[in-house]
Amino acid sequence: MKKKITIVLLIMMMLFTGVLGASAEGKLTLQNVVFQDDGTLDLIVSVPTIDNLQPADFSVSANTEAIEVKSVSSIGRSDVVTHWVFLVDLSMSAASFETAMKTLPELINLLPEKDMAAVMTTEMSAYNLQWTNDKAALNAQAGLKRNGNAKQLNAAVASAVTLFEDQTTYERACIVILSDGENDDVEKSSNLISQITSSNVTVYAYAFELTAGNRDNDKIENYGAYATSSAGGAMISVEYGERNNAQANAKKLEQNEQYFRVVKLAKSSLPESVSSFEVIFRLDNNTLLADDFALSSARQLAYKDWMNAQSVIIISEPTPGPTDMISGPTTQPTPDPTNMPTPDPTDPVPDPTLFDKIIEFVEENPIVILGVVLVALLVVLLVVLTRKKPVEEQKTEIRVDRTVIHDNRDNGATVVDMEPAKMMIRLIRTDDRSVYTMAMNETLIIGRKAPEADMVISGDEKLSRVHARISFANGVVVLENLGANGTYVNGKKIDRPVQLHQQDILKMGEKLYQISWHMQ
Repeated sequence: MKKKITIVLLIMMMLFTGVLGASAEGKLTLQNVVFQDDGTLDLIVSVPTIDNLQPADFSVSANTEAIEVKSVSSIGRSDVVTHWVFLVDLSMSAASFETAMKTLPELINLLPEKDMAAVMTTEMSAYNLQWTNDKAALNAQAGLKRNGNAKQLNAAVASAVTLFEDQTTYERACIVILSDGENDDVEKSSNLISQITSSNVTVYAYAFELTAGNRDNDKIENYGAYATSSAGGAMISVEYGERNNAQANAKKLEQNEQYFRVVKLAKSSLPESVSSFEVIFRLDNNTLLADDFALSSARQLAYKDWMNAQSVIIISEPTPGPTDMISGPTTQPTPDPTNMPTPDPTDPVPDPTLFDKIIEFVEENPIVILGVVLVALLVVLLVVLTRKKPVEEQKTEIRVDRTVIHDNRDNGATVVDMEPAKMMIRLIRTDDRSVYTMAMNETLIIGRKAPEADMVISGDEKLSRVHARISFANGVVVLENLGANGTYVNGKKIDRPVQLHQQDILKMGEKLYQISWHMQ
C-alpha cells in the first residue's frame, strides 16, 4: 500500500500567445483512461509544461497501489485517437464569420492523420455528424453559410458533449467552438457548464472579437467558461488586428495541445480490478500536482473485460476425422443390467500382463518405489553439478556495417549472420538538410571520429569524438550525453538518459538535428 503524499497545489499564471487555458493555470488534469489492444493502458493527462517529460516525472496509483510508468509521449505522437467536433456558430457577425471560415481549414490541416473529425453547426445534432480523417472531405464539410437566426449554441454544445458521454468508444474527445462569443444563448449556460465539468471533453472556445471595442465582456466571460470548465481546454481570443492571420490563429490551439501527455502503463503491474486512478506530477523540486479519475461501473466492467481479453490463451482443438463428423447429438445406449451376461466360474482366468504386475508391485511396495525415485533424482543432480561445460568454439567477430561475420577456426568455414539490424536511425541537420542514417541493434554512438563513434558527423569542432549514445530496449529509444559540450533535446540540456520521441530536435555541438527511426 503506497503511503499518502501531501499534495501542495501552486497556482501559476502562464500567458502563452493569447491562449488562456487550464494548463496555463498550473493544473494537472487526468482526462481519460484508454485500454489499448497491445496490452497497455494509457492515461491522458494535461500538464502545465511543454518540457520533454520522462516516466520518473510521474507517479501513478490504481486503488492506491503504485503502478509502474512504462513511457510518456505527447498526445500527437501517441496511439490515442482524438475525435474532433468543429462547431461553427452561424449567428456570429459577418466579419467574425469570415475570419472563422479562414481559420477552420487551417485547424483541419493541423490534425494528425490518425485523428477523426467532423464539422457541425448550431443548426445540427451531433448524432448526425459525418466522421472522417480525410482532410479534403472535412474541408468540403466546411463550406457553410452564415445564418443570423441560428443561435442555438447551448443546444449544439450539449448535443456534442452528450454524444461523447453516451459512447465509450471515443478515446479522447475535443470540441472546438468557432464564435464571436456574444451569442445571447450563452447567458443561460449554467446547466451546460455543469455537464462539461463532469465530462471528459476538452473544449476550445474561439472568440473572434472583431468589433474593436464594442464587445460585451459579460457574454465573453460566460462563453469562455465553456472552455475553462473542461478537461484541459482553453479560450482563444482572436483580436481585431489578428483577423487576417488565419494560420497563426489556428496555431494557438496547437500550442495548448502540447500540454497533453499520454502516460503508458504496463498491464503486468496493474491489478485485476480498478475503481480509480491517481496521477501525481512533479512540476519542479517543490511543487506536486495531482488529479484522479474514478471509473464508472460500466468502465470498471470494461476494465475487467480488457484484462480478461489480454489473458486469454487460445488452445487449438484436434481436427475431427471423418468418423467424428456426425451431424446431430450422439448418445451412448445405457446398458441393461438384466441383459448382462453372467460369467461362468469354469471359464479360465486370463494371465496378468506385465503392466498388471507392475501396478500390483507399486501398490504393495510404495516405500521401496519412493526410495528408488529419490535415489534416481540424487544421481541426476550429481551428474548435472559435476558435468563440465563444453569448451565453446573459438570465434573471431569482425564488424562490417554492424553485421557480424563468424570465423570458425576448426574447419576454416566462414558463416555470415544475415540477420538484419533491429532499427534504422536517421538524423536530418536542420540548417542544410544533411541526412545521416545508420542501422543499430541495441546501441549507437554518435561522435566526430571513428572508430570510437559508429555514426560519424564531421565539420563541427564542438562535437566531441564520442558525443552521445542512442539505446533501444523494450520498445523505448533513449539518448544519453557523453560529450563535454552537452546534448540538448528540444532546447533542454539533458543531465541523465532521456526517452526520445519521433521528430525530436537534438542539439549536439553547434548544430541541430531532427531524429526519426523505423524498424527494418
